[in-house]
Amino acid sequence: VALPGGFQDRLFKTWLTWQRRVDADGHQTFIIAICPFEYYQGKTYNEVPGTENMQEATCTGVHIIKELTESTCEWTRVLQVDLKIPLLSNMLEFIARQHIGVSTFVQEKFR
Repeated sequence: VALPGGFQDRLFKTWLTWQRRVDADGHQTFIIAICPFEYYQGKTYNEVPGTENMQEATCTGVHIIKELTESTCEWTRVLQVDLKIPLLSNMLEFIARQHIGVSTFVQEKFR
């Protein structure tokens, strides 16, 4: 994540896993869980080139995408982010705007 001037960029190493469920009414629900990569017990991977000078940060969360009809869904997204720095209120606003922007983009794209 590229942060505003004065802050070192952050690298989020995350592990994602998902599960598909089919409800009694036949509608699908997808649950996507995100956690820091350090909790993953499987094979590890090499470092990504160009990230050597980034400070690691962590992200934990869940996305739940529930089919409501053939062409609509409900999307619940809960994330907890630790940038490993004390945050000022303007930084919190910056991060909130980024997440709202992602949600708005997805909503507009799939309308």
